[in-house]
Amino acid sequence: DHVFERRIGIDPCGIDENSELYALTGCDAPQFRPGALKHPEAGNATGLVSCTAFALSDASSYAPGHRPMYALDEVLHTWWQPAAEDAAPYFAVSLGAGYYISAVRLLWKDVGLNFAENVYPGAYRYVIEGAATEDSADWFTLVDASENTEDLSVDYRPFEERLLGKIRIRILGAPKGVIPGILNFTAFGES
Repeated sequence: DHVFERRIGIDPCGIDENSELYALTGCDAPQFRPGALKHPEAGNATGLVSCTAFALSDASSYAPGHRPMYALDEVLHTWWQPAAEDAAPYFAVSLGAGYYISAVRLLWKDVGLNFAENVYPGAYRYVIEGAATEDSADWFTLVDASENTEDLSVDYRPFEERLLGKIRIRILGAPKGVIPGILNFTAFGES
């Protein structure tokens, strides 16, 4: 994390009928793990799509310049960040009429990360919840990472498919000295 963000992608490659090497690149949707398909170079998509890009969002708070919409804008230079005094931050997305959701991907932003000051990356603790309709107040747990100890800057969590009208993350803890930010929150599923 410096003046830009970068991510590493792993894409399936193949050799065509002219003995030319090619790769299926530029995909931002879930792919099957290596070895799951006999010929991933012919197509490796799971069929899940982003159901949250540019959707309506809400949050418990936000720091100046880091509104909730920035967690859904598909840009790695903007992010949602809760206000400094927010003791129980959450970020929520309205899914409208509903989508069958079965995975979430979080791209975390380690605000305040500073190796020279002994502020290191680490695990985030959180819970992801869903509600059946946009106007429901009955939240149910989709992902319980409240005891998470794994440091993942790109955090992908599959779960049993559910029809959702809205989805949210409640952040329960961040690495010492780091303010949690979300570069990108994506729920994957089918409409």
